[in-house]
Amino acid sequence: MVIDASRSLTTMRTGNCCFGNGDFVARMQVIVAGSARLDQARDIAKVQQRSEGKTLRQYVAEAATREEAMWLAHARSGLTMTQIGEELGLSTARVSQLIKRYQQGRGT
Repeated sequence: MVIDASRSLTTMRTGNCCFGNGDFVARMQVIVAGSARLDQARDIAKVQQRSEGKTLRQYVAEAATREEAMWLAHARSGLTMTQIGEELGLSTARVSQLIKRYQQGRGT
């Protein structure tokens, strides 16, 4: 088995190693090199998993608490904590703390 971390584009892009024989490593390099927008593709897949397309304002209007609204917007609409924080005038770290607190209260 060959561990070829020096030639692997996967290693350079994600910090992971590509294990396998030389042919396997070469095939994986072609796949990774052919996907110039690999990171963007991951983001698209993440957003496609979200079922609702509501805005943060809609969640704030409907939710019982601000923390619930932030959690719903993040979990269901795919809004990032940075986006939520910018809209509410909070830091990303504070949004993260409030979402975590809400999740712990729900038992999730």
